[in-house]
Amino acid sequence: MSRETSCCFTGHRAISRAEYAELAARIDSAVEQLIKRGYTDYYAGGALGFDTLAALRIISLRKKYPFLRLHLILPCRDQTAGWNDESIDIYNSIIFASDSVEYIRETYGRGCMQQRNRALVDASSVCICYLARRRNGGTAGTVKYAKRCNLEIINLGSLSPDDIQQRLDI
Repeated sequence: MSRETSCCFTGHRAISRAEYAELAARIDSAVEQLIKRGYTDYYAGGALGFDTLAALRIISLRKKYPFLRLHLILPCRDQTAGWNDESIDIYNSIIFASDSVEYIRETYGRGCMQQRNRALVDASSVCICYLARRRNGGTAGTVKYAKRCNLEIINLGSLSPDDIQQRLDI
């Protein structure tokens, strides 16, 4: 795995039903553009929402591009505590289908989510994000860190690249 051919995902946990199909198509399109540039490795953090959707899209795109690799960097082994059964089943199917799984910690603790987010960025040269609403929080913080690390940012949310620059005060 090379950072130069690796991409990470970060995004909001809440995705409306109305957004879901369009966002899935945007992920596919962005990944296919990166494939043309030689990107083969994709990193996801296992959170509900965008992380889950992105991981599922990579798994689906493997039918057409069997060389794609999905790597999970997870904050802790008990990440699914409090999740509903359907979400846990999807999470476990993603783990089963992934090429590698790394845990930041054994159990949840202060800062493990941020450590996971930084590890995703540190493994990548491109960040596909879904930043549509907030200038603070985990997604915004991860995008800020990715910008500081000079990653290319591809935002699939409603914010334009210029809006990201202004709204995140980078």
